[in-house]
Amino acid sequence: PCHPRWPSTAACRMAAPSVGGAHASSAAAGAASPFAPIVDRVLRAAAAALIGAQSELTDLDSKVGDGDMGISMADAGRSIVRHLNAAPVVDVARTLHDLALAIQDSIGGSSGPLFAVFLLRFAAVLRSATADSSRLLSDAALLADAFQAGVLGVQELGDAHAGDRTMLDAGIPAADAFVVAAKRGKSALGAAQQASAAAQQGAEATAQMLAKRGRSRYLGDRVLGVMDPGARTVAIVLQAIIAAME
Repeated sequence: PCHPRWPSTAACRMAAPSVGGAHASSAAAGAASPFAPIVDRVLRAAAAALIGAQSELTDLDSKVGDGDMGISMADAGRSIVRHLNAAPVVDVARTLHDLALAIQDSIGGSSGPLFAVFLLRFAAVLRSATADSSRLLSDAALLADAFQAGVLGVQELGDAHAGDRTMLDAGIPAADAFVVAAKRGKSALGAAQQASAAAQQGAEATAQMLAKRGRSRYLGDRVLGVMDPGARTVAIVLQAIIAAME
């Protein structure tokens, strides 16, 4: 079965939200989303950032975890590039859905399923909320809802909360900032920038937190002064996405 903490790839694929079915994809209709080029650029920027952060994340994780976060995230980045090279973006939600499965296959441990569920939930919101691809990435409220859904998926799957010293300590404040900025009328880029800033602040704050999840919880106050690698990863990816959007 798809265990809530250690899901198997096959079982969680069966449980994943579908972006097909009654909603015919743009790919099936033969028309690419007008946002396909920027989505490709954003995803490649995120992939490059994950690959480029291998040494930093390895260093952080060697101090507070298994030491494999850097290579796992670099593997995820290479998986993204391979997928985009093999299947160029046509339908945005479908691409994100398929990338989620590719990432889950490419990295082991708990990181793969957690990043995968974020993308699956994000894609599902995009698919269910709009049939008009022309507004897909210009609608700050839609993107904020999708981001928040992704973070909630991670929270449910990982059974973690703010303050546990996990990737959610960057993800939750980022989602909150995204939603607030969208409600205040910020553009999609402006709202995403505020989410990115909140993620970075959240990641930095983990250096002053005791761990309640993972191997770090056995290290006590030895984790203090070191950012959580998962939270740092969220901040790195969002920074890269913002740079690609600007």
